[in-house]
Amino acid sequence: SSSKRKPLQLVVILLQIAAINSYDLHPGDSSYWCTNCLGPQLADTLLTYQRPSGGWPKNENPQPGDVYTGTEIEGCLDNGATVDEIRFMAQAYKEMGDELYKNSAVKGLDFIFDSQHTENSAGGGWPQFFPLIGGYKDAITFNDNLHINVMKLLDELNAHTAPFDIEPFSTETRTQNALERGMECILATQIQITGLAGCPTRTNWCAQHNRFTLDPIAARDYEPVSYSGNEGMKIALYLMDIASPSVEIKEAIVGAYVWAKKSVLLDYAKDRDTNDDKILVYSEGAMLWPRFATIPHSSPIFCDRGCVNDDSLMYNDFPVGYS
Repeated sequence: SSSKRKPLQLVVILLQIAAINSYDLHPGDSSYWCTNCLGPQLADTLLTYQRPSGGWPKNENPQPGDVYTGTEIEGCLDNGATVDEIRFMAQAYKEMGDELYKNSAVKGLDFIFDSQHTENSAGGGWPQFFPLIGGYKDAITFNDNLHINVMKLLDELNAHTAPFDIEPFSTETRTQNALERGMECILATQIQITGLAGCPTRTNWCAQHNRFTLDPIAARDYEPVSYSGNEGMKIALYLMDIASPSVEIKEAIVGAYVWAKKSVLLDYAKDRDTNDDKILVYSEGAMLWPRFATIPHSSPIFCDRGCVNDDSLMYNDFPVGYS
């Protein structure tokens, strides 16, 4: 019976952009960027957090005056790590003129360029960690918007957007090639389904793809091979911001839009019950998209520590304690 089932989590998202945690750069703020002030104190702290690879560890919340005491060697791009630190260190150099800050930002950019995959001629994505540590963490990673976070950083660098409007950032020569390869990767990994007419149709992306074959792959046991309603739609929104998109980019946008139209869960909204467990509730006119959906049929996948493809769990028979 449903009361004996292990509670499963239906991971669903609203089609919206979540804010990314980042450091406030305080541009031009003389009360922040001054000797013995918070800006250079935090920059000095981040110098201790930067790993030998040039990247920074993830899921840290360093405060001015802290010193890194961890043992991680690899740098990380997951959960917004490294891209935010690069921005901050570039701002610190712009404000304070300290060569240590400049060198730190440059070393972080070296990490970005060095970690981009080269195993496939169809562009290059980025792994979670570098140097590579094995398993799914070496894959082309769209999960948690890693790829798009890096692309946006490179867009800023390429456009000489502050704080990258000064040397050596404004004369960086590797950026355009990395952006082109990153875009090639996005287009090459978009999952294409062959229809009745024998023509491939662009759809959505998985959260991670094999860096050699570009095939969608699983990560942890609750992150299956699937369409990703979260990361895939963030990719589509990124493509929609391109000023002069190519025909292939336009086709990618249309394919993602059609997938979203076909995969929407109508009249359901996220809520919490009296135990603060996540639940779905009927809400006329509401729209949700599955975080994970089957390829090619886009049926929602229910995940806790392990995943089940069973629509009845959502529409007819929620398990007791559903969270």
